[in-house]
Amino acid sequence: MKVQQLVTKRRLLVLAVIVVFYASLWFLTDVIGGPQIGKIAVEAMHVPAQGMIEPSGQRSPITNYCLTKAYAPFLVRADYGWGGGSLYGDGGSALYLWFFGRAVRLQELEHWSI
Repeated sequence: MKVQQLVTKRRLLVLAVIVVFYASLWFLTDVIGGPQIGKIAVEAMHVPAQGMIEPSGQRSPITNYCLTKAYAPFLVRADYGWGGGSLYGDGGSALYLWFFGRAVRLQELEHWSI
């Protein structure tokens, strides 16, 4: 009976360590990898330097965004886009593999353009 309890406690301890390690990697991916992937996605968008000329004669400002979310350790989704003026913009979503400063674009999930 004591041997069985010891084995069960050891298994629970090993399981707890694995869960904490996995959660830590996920947290690091979200906190460190997310912003790094965000910079990469914004650079890859090729945002134009100037906006469209509006009917008033002025150029519309260009705004961009990039939201990242860690789906799992080392796996980050980036939702990105830019817009300037009415019916003028581009964006999409992509899945990236991140490993402490290195990033590989795995798949473009969606793309939109106006």
